[in-house]
Amino acid sequence: MTVDVADRASVTAAIAEVSETFGRVDVCINAAGIPNPGKVFGKSGPLEIEQFQRVIDVNLVGAFDVMRKCAELMTRNISPGLDGERGGHHQRLIRRRVRGVRRARRPTARAKPASSA
Repeated sequence: MTVDVADRASVTAAIAEVSETFGRVDVCINAAGIPNPGKVFGKSGPLEIEQFQRVIDVNLVGAFDVMRKCAELMTRNISPGLDGERGGHHQRLIRRRVRGVRRARRPTARAKPASSA
């Protein structure tokens, strides 16, 4: 099953398929995430707002949409699980290094303090 979390219809169809196949949802693991596509202002000018909007649609809105739809199904679970809960949610944002995006560099060695003579 392939799901685009930024596409609400895709999420709805996937959650429905899971519900029909297994009859209930006990756990929601949200691991979708994409990196920022560039700098706010780079060599070619400002980052296109559509590129940043895609990041928000996937990392924030999409993750929330999956969580809320799974939570709705979890409330329908008749019997609680072994822990007494009707379901659980875990969200993990995956960070990836992307070509052209560099992390701030840390100094590898510290300067030695001048000795007092």
